[in-house]
Order: sequence, then structure tokens, then C-alpha cells
Amino acid sequence: MSTDKNKEPLAIRFNIDIDIKEAQRFFINRAITQLERILPDMDKTRSKHPADRHYLRRATYAVGKVYDSNCSLKSIIGDDFVNIIRVLESVYGYAIEIHEPDKAGEIQNLVNRLVEDSDIDLGIVWRDGEFRYSGAVLLDIELVDKNLQWLAGKEYKAVREPFAKGLRQLLESSKNNALLSDVITDVYESLEAMARIVVGNDRELSGNRDVFINKLDLNENYKKMFSEYIDYGCQYRHAARKGTTKQLPKQNEVEAFVYMTGLFLRLAIQQLN
Repeated sequence: MSTDKNKEPLAIRFNIDIDIKEAQRFFINRAITQLERILPDMDKTRSKHPADRHYLRRATYAVGKVYDSNCSLKSIIGDDFVNIIRVLESVYGYAIEIHEPDKAGEIQNLVNRLVEDSDIDLGIVWRDGEFRYSGAVLLDIELVDKNLQWLAGKEYKAVREPFAKGLRQLLESSKNNALLSDVITDVYESLEAMARIVVGNDRELSGNRDVFINKLDLNENYKKMFSEYIDYGCQYRHAARKGTTKQLPKQNEVEAFVYMTGLFLRLAIQQLN
């Protein structure tokens, strides 16, 4: 790992062509090596109690595998980039949960360094104890991060959960493009839940179209934008007609839809407050 945060990665300095898969492999290997250093029970050769390896148990659970006291961190992660993301989030959360702030701090520092030391942009960013898909930085801050902060209250649970789930699906869509449709469905559901709060009924978003915009005190142009938003979202939310199949949305379209959802959520939150 580099010790100089201002130093460019070797691949950039020497114009070495590294593709996304290779960069992800480097990330995985570096993460495993350093996690085993930070958390001794991840490494069986250093663990004092190999049958009671709490952090490794949590990591195994995070990737959906069966715990075995003989398994290793490498064996449960394999070459799966999404798995190492799940593990890093999980062990960080576990350190917080069992009140080991020093360990949590070490894990967070490790994650930040792993992202910084990557030879290419891996499309991820670490915020508030979890990875998120990194798009346009300014939009991420205003339409994603701030929204999640504002939606932290219990009264917004039905809004926050599908929005956060959609962000997770967007991150994992790098491995499975089929998840792109789910991203649209999830964030659409979050705005639908917000509209119900603003309007005060249980209708679908399409049924709240006009009254929601009126409640937000937006002009006719926004009504048109909102109608187009609903029409686009409904293509993926509802089942395809018999004899037809849904066309998979493009990555950049889905990212834009997430930001558009964030915009309407932001407008609604500001109106409610």
C-alpha cells in the first residue's frame, strides 16, 4: 500500500493498461491481506480460538455461505468483488455493534486507502459505513447523501428503505446487469411512498401524479417531467405484456433515474420541512 496519498498509482504513472476485472482482483487481494492483519481471527494461523472466530462468522454470513471453522477469508470471498464489499461493510458494522471503535476505525481507514490505491476508478465510494455507487460527485452529495440523512427518521422508513435498496442494487449491477431493472423499481417505490406521505393517501404514484405536484407547489413544466418519470418507471415496475419481454435499461439511464428520484425526494422533503 502506498504511504503517500498524493502519489498517483503505478499504472497511471507508467501508462499500464489495467482493466476493471484486474483492478477488482487487486482490491480483493489487498483487502484480504490487510483484514487478516487488522482482525486476527480472520487468519486461522493467528487466531487464538479458531472455533470461535466472530469476525469471520460475520463475514461468512454476509456472503451467504455456511460457516466452517476451517475456512479462510479467501475461500469465502473467492474472486467475487461484490463479496469483498459485503464483507468490509459487515465487519465494520460488527465492530460498531460490539463496541470496538478502534477496530472500526482501522477498517474504515483500510477501506479509504483501498479505494485511493486502486489503479483505476472502481465506481465505488465509502460513506457512512457502506459502499455506494459513485456517479457525479456533486449529485451524489445533494441527491443521494443528503436525502439519506433527511430520511433517517422513523416516519420516512417506507421511503428510505427502497431508496437505499436501489442504491445497493445499482452497486451490484456491475456484476449482474439484470439488477438494473430492480434499481428503477426500488427507487420508484421510494418516491411512491413519499408521495403517499405528502398527499395523505395510499394510492399508487400514477394516481397521485397531479395532487403530489400541486402539494409541492411546482409549475406545469415539473408536472410534465413528473409524468415522464412515472411513464418511464412503470415500464419496469409492471409485468411485461403477454408475449413480450422487457428491454433491459442502460446503466447511464438508470443512474439518471436515481438522480431524478433524488430530485423529487429532495423537493418533497423541503416542502414537508
